[in-house]
Amino acid sequence: MKPRNRVWAAFALAVVTLVAGASVAQTPQMPPIRLPRDFIVGPQWAGWENLGGSLTSAPTCLAPAENRLECYARDTNGNLQRRWWDGSTWNGWQGLPGVTMQLYDDGAGAGPSCVRDNTGMTHCFVWGADNALWHRWFPQGSNGWWESLGGVLTSAPSCAAAPDAPTISCFARGQNGGVWRRTFDGNVWGQWSDTGGSLALGANPSCAARSGGRVDCLIVNASNIIFGWSTNGGGWTQVSGNAVLAYGSLPVSPRCQIAGGGESVACYVPRGATESSPTVSVLRVSREAAGWGVSDLGADFGNNQVELSCVDSGDRLAFECFAILPALQQVFGSTATARLFEFATSPAAPGAGWRQAGIPTPPTANATIHRLSCVSWGPGRIDCFSSSSAGGPMMHVWRTPNQGPVLRYPRRG
Repeated sequence: MKPRNRVWAAFALAVVTLVAGASVAQTPQMPPIRLPRDFIVGPQWAGWENLGGSLTSAPTCLAPAENRLECYARDTNGNLQRRWWDGSTWNGWQGLPGVTMQLYDDGAGAGPSCVRDNTGMTHCFVWGADNALWHRWFPQGSNGWWESLGGVLTSAPSCAAAPDAPTISCFARGQNGGVWRRTFDGNVWGQWSDTGGSLALGANPSCAARSGGRVDCLIVNASNIIFGWSTNGGGWTQVSGNAVLAYGSLPVSPRCQIAGGGESVACYVPRGATESSPTVSVLRVSREAAGWGVSDLGADFGNNQVELSCVDSGDRLAFECFAILPALQQVFGSTATARLFEFATSPAAPGAGWRQAGIPTPPTANATIHRLSCVSWGPGRIDCFSSSSAGGPMMHVWRTPNQGPVLRYPRRG
């Protein structure tokens, strides 16, 4: 390059650099985003919808696949009925007559225990009016049929299907107050056997099956003490030193489910108010390799009866719980709000706690809501179902997917 050209090239480079630097220096900076006070980032609940029906028991709902839902409950005739979401439409209620389901002494219907086996087939088990355990299963495209599994039950059953094997185990209170068990090994049903324990009259056991064929159960005895049992031996053992106070004459039944991707079991139990703890709280009782562990999730529900349903995310530390206050004074109407509460925690937010769910509208039915069944078919998606007063409809509320727990960002200044 000639000397003159070198000079012009250097001059041009200096001009370009100067202009570029000035452009960068003069680029306006975006002001910080200032959110309104209590701006909500996260899920928004849809309003309650009335799915009709005449329920006389708590609904039992399953999420068999993505965007698929199934619900089962006792109707006013004592028959099992079901309603399901096929991905785009709610099908109407279908009666499944043939067996009359039992009533408790207080007139409440005993709900079904429904599970899906490792092939994807749904099985429902009910406490019949003859006090036997009855089983109905639903092969692909079929309404299924009933079979009696015998026994003399004094509670609704709790059945658990292994996630990795074709085995199903059912548990229920027997005439002696103990917990009785009958198991399907994939080919035939075994005989009834007494596992021991002592279950309060009117309460149900709650059991869950995890990988490897192991089943864990939790009960509350007549003294309101929590006991646990597992198929790996040891019999019934006390897992909490604190009594779980019943609500007046109402016994307490735990709610157990598999957790940690099938590697552990988590159970949730409402603990009533005591002199040292004047408000109702919630206990999470988990079964790990080292044994049973108990943690108090706390609450501020006053001295109210609480119905619980919890959803596990697949991580031992990540789960969500939902509670509803079905006390008689909590009635939905034109001036009342839906008293559904949610609790969420995760490894990223271990300090999360209870809060009232942001449901925009109360349900249309002016009835006392009780009994709660919540499921999840995808990340962030929650569907909760509740029955109302005896013979009332099933109510449904849901949270849209792909959204995390509600976070509130207070405005500074």
